[in-house]
Amino acid sequence: MHDIARRSYIRFHAPTFKPGHRFAAASTTMQAIITMKTYFFFFTRSTAQNEPVLFAERLYELLPAVSPTTFHVTEDKKVKFDRDNLTQFSDYWWQGVLFWNAKKGHVHGHAFLGNVHKSTQIVHSFDSSDVSSESCKQFLIETASLLQADYAYAHPIPSHDDEILAEDRMLGGSTSNNIRQWLPGVPWAACYGKLYKDFFFGLNTLLGLKIHEVLKVNSDMVYCQITSDIQEILSNAALVTDARKQFYNAFGRSAFFDPLAPNIKGKAPEYKKPVVSQNTAT
Repeated sequence: MHDIARRSYIRFHAPTFKPGHRFAAASTTMQAIITMKTYFFFFTRSTAQNEPVLFAERLYELLPAVSPTTFHVTEDKKVKFDRDNLTQFSDYWWQGVLFWNAKKGHVHGHAFLGNVHKSTQIVHSFDSSDVSSESCKQFLIETASLLQADYAYAHPIPSHDDEILAEDRMLGGSTSNNIRQWLPGVPWAACYGKLYKDFFFGLNTLLGLKIHEVLKVNSDMVYCQITSDIQEILSNAALVTDARKQFYNAFGRSAFFDPLAPNIKGKAPEYKKPVVSQNTAT
């Protein structure tokens, strides 16, 4: 049942990659007519019992305009998303599959609990126009840090498939399986946890990137942001391309999804098993 729920959600909410598909080029003119959604992805191996509450509290405090109104496991049993129901929110989270949404702002999200083979995946998305870039930055950094994420990112994705740039294709639909093969791309902003900082990319290499902002969040995490405003992903193609080339040159093209070779095995750090030990949550 859980696997069916996961596949259904991805089919209806995540962009799909179509080999040979032509993608729109970024331009200021296009930016004026494109509607976009901002996606947050968090990949964590944490088994801390308060993880669901920490996530919900960050939504309440940092993204109040795009917080969900309900959450559920099945569509016919929706529960109001508020502080009085956080215990139930947490129970659903640890059962394995949890969804949330709100009509205003086209808010959608889910938490798919990890297992011995893969990380827990948490996704939250909403209309890009409803939240500032600074709020996105703050939510990403604070939530990734609290959840001790291996990898987390924020990126805007056009609402229509034919407007999505080729290199952005996986950023709106990456999974825990994907990151064991390669990272889904170079997003607007990302937090690289200890696994990537120490054993894959290296602290000094990350801190040496000449992009808009590189910040050492704590001893185990580095934050990278490639443009000042999240909307520049489409409106400033030259800046985005230059920033992405720095990542490719520093860490190798095979470390990231390549739309020209989507099925080729890439380069990724080793996730030692069990990735998530559900029966040891404390």
